[in-house]
Amino acid sequence: MAFTKTLLSSTEQDRLYRAYRVWKRTLEVLDDEDSTRRWIVRINRSLGGEAPLALLDTEVGYELVLDTLGRIEYGVVA
Repeated sequence: MAFTKTLLSSTEQDRLYRAYRVWKRTLEVLDDEDSTRRWIVRINRSLGGEAPLALLDTEVGYELVLDTLGRIEYGVVA
């Protein structure tokens, strides 16, 4: 398999950065890699029926995911 060296677009870089930050933050909150992996891809009612990973395309979605993690951390999510 041949690999080519190409740079990510700024949109791809942003999404990758957001995914990395959400992974790290979720791991801090849930303290378990398996739980983190499941939470990031599972549909979430607090996120309007979307999976957290699906919301990382926009800054608003990214902030919503981080806010939800903050609420989980402090026991505010119903």
